[in-house]
Amino acid sequence: MIFDGKAYEISSVDYPEIVEYDNKIYNTQYEITLKNNVETILLSINTNEGAIYPFNQATVTIIKDNEYYSAQIPVPQKFWMENLQSITINIPQVILTDDKTSVTKLLSSNLIIPKITATVDLNEQPIKLYKDIKVEADATNDQKSYQMAFGNNLDNISTLKIIYELKGHLSANYKTGDETYTCGNREIACAGLSVDSDQRTYHFNKVKIGNNTLNGLVFIPGIFE
Repeated sequence: MIFDGKAYEISSVDYPEIVEYDNKIYNTQYEITLKNNVETILLSINTNEGAIYPFNQATVTIIKDNEYYSAQIPVPQKFWMENLQSITINIPQVILTDDKTSVTKLLSSNLIIPKITATVDLNEQPIKLYKDIKVEADATNDQKSYQMAFGNNLDNISTLKIIYELKGHLSANYKTGDETYTCGNREIACAGLSVDSDQRTYHFNKVKIGNNTLNGLVFIPGIFE
């Protein structure tokens, strides 16, 4: 994305917050955090879908430190496109204005966001990533972790956590119901769990976690720094 002549890359994405009325979508809010080597900015896009309002409009806002730039534009065609591998956010060139100073800056974007994907078997049975619960990234003390949810509905959710230990190896835990099973710990690596050099693709090769066996791979676009 280009803002004020500077290039920014995606740091994180909050999936859309959707407001419905009478089974019709009338407002959707998207928030994307972007950064370069110097600074971090927040891109916020709030759309009126036309179900309630007689027009399709989007309010595009950039928040940078204490500066607040915004503009209202027609919702671009094919603004948010999603497939199994990625999300594309298409914003044509738009001039944003700071309401306090009237300073204007140019924004243009064609963001392509890789999606989190998982192809995992539990005890030789495939389990599906639960799309309505976001993958959680956490950094606490000497541990960094990703936690994701699997299941078909909220009544049968299980969670899998991949943990980066301080000593440089990976451990994992798997929670289903009231039971939590572990593989590895702060001192011992989880046998069969590895990550590619891209720090995004995690492989489960006959990982024993309690009485369970995990096989497959998980792709997580975010990278811990």
